[in-house]
Amino acid sequence: MLSRCRGFPMARRVREPETAGSRFRRGRPRPCAIHLSPNPRSIAGRLMPMRSTVILAVLLSCTSLISSASSQHLDDLAVENDLDRLMAANDTAALLTPAEQARLLALRGRAGAREAIQRVLTSKAVLEVTINPEARVSVHRTPTPLPSPTCGKPFPLLIRIVNQAGATSDLRVRASHPSTAALVEIQPPEPRLAGASVEYRALRLSLLHGGTTDITLVFDAGPGTEDLGNRATVSLLLRCLNADGP
Repeated sequence: MLSRCRGFPMARRVREPETAGSRFRRGRPRPCAIHLSPNPRSIAGRLMPMRSTVILAVLLSCTSLISSASSQHLDDLAVENDLDRLMAANDTAALLTPAEQARLLALRGRAGAREAIQRVLTSKAVLEVTINPEARVSVHRTPTPLPSPTCGKPFPLLIRIVNQAGATSDLRVRASHPSTAALVEIQPPEPRLAGASVEYRALRLSLLHGGTTDITLVFDAGPGTEDLGNRATVSLLLRCLNADGP
């Protein structure tokens, strides 16, 4: 039997057990168990799901802001560390003129320094490596001209790394074929990636023979990370000069 709860239109009806005595009291008012629930037609009933949605949106917004601030701090720190590393190298003059070095050092710590430093370093990069969100590595040449180094002497090539995967592994470089390895010595970029969205590393090569050398390099960030279609390989046509002249 279902008892009716007068005065509580949204009260839940509770089935009461049928007893012998209850059959004689069917015409009398009976107590009922009241379980109130929000009325979907009332203002409070309509606001409850809205409150939950607003709270969830605020939490997601706060999480996004915290993540964005952390990412920006990592990017700022990474570009300053990259600049310090390039400045401390013995072959910095091969990448940056003294005027450019002074300008970059003056930018440190200022508002918008990261973007300004990146613009200068990007203009000096001869290769751009992209690590996509699936950690696949691809590489291509930039419009920056290749240098003409001295034969047998290490020279730097600046690489711009677009790290969409936030990878923190080593960026590895190798010759595509043993015949290429006999023409050039490769010093892989160091140190390992920091996980920033854009980073810069110097790849150092030594050409072992005079004249023009065509070398093919393969990039990866660990086993199985080379992109498909040979997009992880790049060919460079380099010409070195003898120490006593062309």
